[in-house]
Amino acid sequence: MTVTAQFPWINLLKVDKLSPVTINTKIRFDLDANGDKLQFAWYIFRNGKRIEYIPYQEANVLEWEPNEPGSYYIKAFTRDKDGEQVSIKSAEYKVIDCLKFEDIEHITPNLQSPQHVGAVIKWEANVIGEELKYAWYVYKDNKRVDYISFSKSNQLEWSPPEKGTYTIKLFVKDLSGNKFSKWSNDYIIQ
Repeated sequence: MTVTAQFPWINLLKVDKLSPVTINTKIRFDLDANGDKLQFAWYIFRNGKRIEYIPYQEANVLEWEPNEPGSYYIKAFTRDKDGEQVSIKSAEYKVIDCLKFEDIEHITPNLQSPQHVGAVIKWEANVIGEELKYAWYVYKDNKRVDYISFSKSNQLEWSPPEKGTYTIKLFVKDLSGNKFSKWSNDYIIQ
């Protein structure tokens, strides 16, 4: 008579959100495994160090909200009724801080005001954060005359077509949709 031992095995560790995410975003991990009377445990690592342990339980799901930026990964364990255990490690998960108004430090042109019609002026936004998108609105005498929709570029190259007083309004948004704006100083075109 031949006896074959049956150990638990892991088919898949599923996650509902792609990296990167902003802090306080709920992430769901599902561990798909086979075996007899399985239990599941979880380790959470941040920047290579284990920061949390969720002991064995019957639920094969971990819902987790990272509250600090960093590089994370999950190690999921399952064991059967005989105590046989297997594990799987997730891919690294990048968690970034949410955008705040004060993160928009300044919007600066490469040429000082006043300038002449047709001058090529390069504006640059200095913003603290990662995975940000920028939109640029150009106003002349308090009326919007141009805009550049959201992109990953923190720079605007602009040539004023006529004389007037211009301002630039910068919009910045992060992965969670947090959005803030900041105005430039008046810019005179002679």
